[in-house]
Amino acid sequence: MSRARKRLAPAIPPATLGDVARSAILWGYFLAVFAAGYWLVIMATVLVSRPRSAGAQRAIHGYFRVFFALVRAIAPRVTFVFPDLAEVYPIRSSIIVANHQSLLDPPLLLALLPRASTMVRADFFRIPIFGWVLRACGYVHAQGEEGPAWMEDFAQQLATGGNVFLFPEGTRSRNGELGRFRRGAFHVARRLGVPIEVLRIDGTGRVFPPGEVVLRLSSPASVCVRRVAHLSAEEVAAAPDTESLIWQVQGLIARAATAPGPRRAASLPTGEIDHGGVDGGGGGGGTAEGAADVGLASGATDVDGAGAGLGETNWGTVPGGGCAAR
Repeated sequence: MSRARKRLAPAIPPATLGDVARSAILWGYFLAVFAAGYWLVIMATVLVSRPRSAGAQRAIHGYFRVFFALVRAIAPRVTFVFPDLAEVYPIRSSIIVANHQSLLDPPLLLALLPRASTMVRADFFRIPIFGWVLRACGYVHAQGEEGPAWMEDFAQQLATGGNVFLFPEGTRSRNGELGRFRRGAFHVARRLGVPIEVLRIDGTGRVFPPGEVVLRLSSPASVCVRRVAHLSAEEVAAAPDTESLIWQVQGLIARAATAPGPRRAASLPTGEIDHGGVDGGGGGGGTAEGAADVGLASGATDVDGAGAGLGETNWGTVPGGGCAAR
């Protein structure tokens, strides 16, 4: 067991029979509903929507809204704290970046955002039916490096009002600490001239720890999503360089871990800069290095360091609301 894993272990309760039973229900929903024909619903939305990916993304959004409604129903000791949905739903044509603690993070963002695309590990696209769903949703192959192909795919999503969420750490944190950020998300935002929405996620690593298949739902826990900052396209472009932008956003997310804020229960309706590779985003797939997680069944990525701010430069507003640190 690694030293980081040992540091994390005391905070993770051992799985109970109740955890196993609840996890079986959730995995059953996740797999059985899709296999039973929900992919046909996605296909139908593609046929009637313009752009086609918008309908598929909304169908996935609804799929995970029901998933988290089920979590709330069978695990009342787990609470969820989110930004006001009136703040989140209007977000369009933005790069969304967040820290990454668990395979639960991508489904959580998909449940919050009606229009969202991300980067997914390439081998997931070879899975029958599932790969078609990923393409229908406008998800992009993880290629491990910046390149025109995925940039064009993201540009198309953003131009039609969709969002792209990415996890700059590239992998899940094993100890709850922020890892070093990769360039991909910030390179995309600067290259395409779009805003960046900054989120912080807390608590998912305790509910669904990395390397586990059983969710911890019997013990009291809180899952929190804080909307940390909005950086306009002009503010993104005004950054001296991509590295400065990385440090700024990393610092915002790091400080949000301890920043006070009003606590409000909400429900879903119904140091070092790595210059290599593209960061991962999860929305439908896991990543080996530099990709995202899909649903609950895929991999992800991680690193260390709390970025510094950039002095007196005005980098964007920090919206009110959010949640207190846990």
